[in-house]
Amino acid sequence: MFAVMAPLQAQIQAGKLRPIAVTTVKRFPLFPDLPTIAESGFPGSTRRRGTASSFPRPRRSRFVARLNAEINAIFKLPDVIEKMRAAGFELVGGTPEDFSALSRARTRSGRR
Repeated sequence: MFAVMAPLQAQIQAGKLRPIAVTTVKRFPLFPDLPTIAESGFPGSTRRRGTASSFPRPRRSRFVARLNAEINAIFKLPDVIEKMRAAGFELVGGTPEDFSALSRARTRSGRR
């Protein structure tokens, strides 16, 4: 079963479920002893879910740059990081160009 880890945390800690690996690039903060799927012998099988803000064209580059800077700053706040990790999220941030490149790569590979 592939599932979001945070909602399953109580069942895992109670021993009702036994995870074998995470599909993320790095180990999951809620379960740092749980190996990644690549560490388990399946390199290239990573999976990353994410949320991004996007806007229809035309858009003002100053607006996008300012919003991007503010979101990235929020992602670095210790209390935000702590709360999001507790909910099972790893904050990444990045640039609009990073997001465009990731979107293009996912479209080419058929992954979403």
